[in-house]
Amino acid sequence: MSAIAGILSLDHGHVEADPAERMAALLSWRGPDDEGSYRSPDGRAALAARRRALVDEPAEAGLPLANETHDVWLVLDGEVLNHRALRHSLELVGHRFRSGSDAEVALHAYEQWDLGFVTHLQGAFALALWDDRRDRLVLARDRLGRKPLYLAQHRGRLGFASAVRPLLEELGLPRRLDAAGLAQYLAAGWVAPPRTLVAGIGKLGPGEMLLVEAGGKPMRRLWGSALPDDSRATATRSLGNDRQAGNLRTLLDCSIADRMMGDARVGVRLGNSAAGGLVAAVMCRLAGRPAPAVAVLPDSDGPLARTVRALAAAAGCDLAETVVDDAEAAAAVPLLAARLAEPVADPGALTAWLSARLAGERGITALMAEEGAAELLLAHPVYEPLRRSARLWQWTCPLPRALRRRVAGIERSLAATVAALAPIADSGWPGLLGPAATGRLPLPHRAIPAMPAWMTGDPLAAAAWTDLAGRGAESLALAADSASLAHGLHCRPPFLDEVLVAYALAMPGTVRALPAGRLLRRMIGALLPPGLAGLDGSGPGLPLDEWMAGRLGDRVERAAAESPLYRAGILAPEATRALLAEHRRIGGHARALWSLLVLAEWCAAVGLDGLAEGLPQDAVPAGSW
Repeated sequence: MSAIAGILSLDHGHVEADPAERMAALLSWRGPDDEGSYRSPDGRAALAARRRALVDEPAEAGLPLANETHDVWLVLDGEVLNHRALRHSLELVGHRFRSGSDAEVALHAYEQWDLGFVTHLQGAFALALWDDRRDRLVLARDRLGRKPLYLAQHRGRLGFASAVRPLLEELGLPRRLDAAGLAQYLAAGWVAPPRTLVAGIGKLGPGEMLLVEAGGKPMRRLWGSALPDDSRATATRSLGNDRQAGNLRTLLDCSIADRMMGDARVGVRLGNSAAGGLVAAVMCRLAGRPAPAVAVLPDSDGPLARTVRALAAAAGCDLAETVVDDAEAAAAVPLLAARLAEPVADPGALTAWLSARLAGERGITALMAEEGAAELLLAHPVYEPLRRSARLWQWTCPLPRALRRRVAGIERSLAATVAALAPIADSGWPGLLGPAATGRLPLPHRAIPAMPAWMTGDPLAAAAWTDLAGRGAESLALAADSASLAHGLHCRPPFLDEVLVAYALAMPGTVRALPAGRLLRRMIGALLPPGLAGLDGSGPGLPLDEWMAGRLGDRVERAAAESPLYRAGILAPEATRALLAEHRRIGGHARALWSLLVLAEWCAAVGLDGLAEGLPQDAVPAGSW
C-alpha cells in the first residue's frame, strides 16, 4: 500500500465509508494499482487505502487487510523489511497466512503482541489498525519517520491520511496557515511534530503512536526510537575505533541487501557524493551484475557529469543520465509542490523529483539514494565547526561539564551549524512577512528530540540524532518519498535503516570527531578510487544559484504576484522581489528563494489563503493530543 486514510467517530456517531474513500482517492497518484475500504459494523470507523504494487507484491492481499475472523483490519503505507523472519516466527506459534503481503504480517503481529507489535516491525511505514473487538484505533509511524501520517479532529470526528489535503477536503477545516508552523518553516525549513503548516492539522512524530480506545480521547505515546538503549550504546562505544568503520560497512551492506530482495528492479541515484557511489558499488557487488543508476545533470560535459560518470564506472553501474536546464526545473516546481505532503525547503527535493522521473521512464520500480548519510556520519563540511568544538570538548574532559561547554564553544558551534542548514536564517525571515503576519508569528523553538543520558556527553551524536529525527524525517525523507511515488517508484534509502542508525549514533565521539568524510572513506575502502571516495556532497551539483537568477527566479516573481500567500498579506511581495534582485546581483539567496517558492506553490495547490485567527468550534489544536 502507498496511501492510507480513515475516519473515526469520537462521539459514538456513525461514519460512512465514502469520506475515507474520497480521501484515499485524492492520493490515487501514490497508489494507482489497487484500492479498497472498510467500515466497521458499528459504523464508528472507516478505513481506506490505495496501493502501488511492486513486481513481487501479491495481488490477493486485498485492501484493507483483515484477520481470519474479520474483526481486526489494517492499512499500511510502506514496507516491513523483516516480514519474512516475522512470518516464520508467527507461523511457529500457529498463525496462518493467506498471502505473501508484508502488511498481513503486521496484522498477525498485532494479534500476537497486542500494542507491542510495532516494536517488532522494521522498515519505513505508517499504519492504521481498527480492532472491532476492543473498539480500538491504532495509528503509528515508523521509528525514523520515513513515512508521513497526518491527523485532524473536528466536529466529533478524527481523520487521518498520508497527506494534508484530504483532511482539508473532508473534515471542513478552514484553509488557514498555522502561525507557529509557518514561523518554524521560515526559520528552519521544516515543521516539527505535532504541528504542521495547516491550522488544526497535526502529524505523528517518528516512533509515535496515536491510540483511541473504547470511545476515549485520542492519546499520543512514544512506542519506539532508533536510538540504542544504554547497554547497546555502552557495548558499541567500548569497541576500538578501527572496528567502527568496518562494522558500519557490514551494516550498510545488510541494509542494501534487505532493500534489494524480491523482484523489484532496484536502481540508485548518483550525484556529487561518495555515499551514493558506495551504495551503487555495494549493489553491483551483491547482485553480481551492473545495477541501474540515474543522474540528473545541468550539462553533458561539466564537473558534475564527469563526477557522476566516474562514480558509475568505478561502481560498475549501468548509468542513465538526463540534462535539464532552468526552464525544465521551473516547470517541475508546481508539479513537485502539488505532490508534497508538506513543503520541503531543501533544494534536494528538486533533484529527487527529476531523478525519480528519469528512473520511472527507465522502468526502475525502487530507488536507493544517499539520504541520511551526511546527517548520520556528519560527512558534510557544514558540520566541521561542530566537529572542531567536539574535539576540544574531548580534550577538556577533566573540567566540569558546564565549563567544558564554555571552553569548547559547543552551543556557538551548534548554532552556527543550525544556521548553515536553515534556508532563510541569513536572510532575516521576519523581514519577509507581510502585514497580515507581521507581529503575529511566535518565535520558533528549536525542536530537540528526547535523548538518553549517554548522548548528553557526546555533542556530535546529539547533533546527528537531532538532524535525523527532525530535518531528516520532515524534509529529506518526505521529499524522497513523495517524488518517488509520484513517478511509480518506492523510495528505499539504505542509510536510513534502524539498525544502522542505532549503531552509528552509539559510536564514540573520537570516531565522529574525525575530519569531514574520513569515516565515509574508511567505509568505502577499496570499492572506489581515493579521488572519488573523498566526495562529500559539497562539490558542483545542480546550479541552483544560476537557475534562481534565471527561470526559477522568474517563477518566484510570478508567485509573488499571483500566489494567495502574497495576496493575503502573509508574505511581502516587495521583500521577496528585493531578495531576488539582490541574488541576481551578488548571489547567495538561492536556498531562501527556493523555500519561499515551494511554500507559495504548495499553498496554492492545497488552497491555503490566510493565517488562522483561531480554530473553529470542536477543532482541536495539533499539539493538544
